[in-house]
Amino acid sequence: MTTKTKKSKIETAEELLQTVAESGDDLTFEQRIECCNALGCSDSELDKELRRFARIVQQRKVAGTRQDRDRQDAEVSRLFKVLKDRKPELEKQIAKLQSELAKLEQDHRLAAKRAEEMEAAVDNLRTLAPKWRVAEFNQRKRAATRKYREKALRAETELDRIEACQNLTVDDGQKCIDFIGTIENTTGKKFVERRGFGHRSTVDRAAWQAYVTEQVARIPKLEEIHGENLDAYNEAIDAAEVECLDVYVD
Repeated sequence: MTTKTKKSKIETAEELLQTVAESGDDLTFEQRIECCNALGCSDSELDKELRRFARIVQQRKVAGTRQDRDRQDAEVSRLFKVLKDRKPELEKQIAKLQSELAKLEQDHRLAAKRAEEMEAAVDNLRTLAPKWRVAEFNQRKRAATRKYREKALRAETELDRIEACQNLTVDDGQKCIDFIGTIENTTGKKFVERRGFGHRSTVDRAAWQAYVTEQVARIPKLEEIHGENLDAYNEAIDAAEVECLDVYVD
């Protein structure tokens, strides 16, 4: 006949502490009293015991079972053999690839340097063009500026202004009032209700939001105008350089 050994109060208390640590729950008031009595400790000492068991639970998870550790040791041995067998060949491949990479990087640097030198030479040759050709180029550049670049710049300015309106924090502060005042001056519209001396000016938020919404709707068209005219300007300048300044450029 097997005789069961009765657990002591200390063992029972420690099992309870471990169970609580594993579950993450808290001891009830009654359980705290029972544990303190069983372990002969104070309430603060019981908290230390709880923290100790929490560390035990955490470390036991990391340690695993003996079988887990044996399997891990076997995996270390297996990978060590694989590493030993494959490392020399992999190092050769890496060295070869690093050499190829270094060569490509060097070739790219040299090619880029040569391209820069060629472009610089073209720019220098253009400065040596006859004066009458330079004058013709400048005339065509001014014409392209009036026809295309100024339109692109106006569209860009409008886009910047709309973005500033979108990002404005409407708070009736002086900085806000001053900014909206500049919009009033350029548009002729009124968004600020200005009162007499000693009274705070306020923004008509509904009117301002309606204006911003109206301006935002213009963005796609303005972006189109900006892009088309900037492209046209660059094309005109490129053509003028070739036809007027590339006298000595092959």
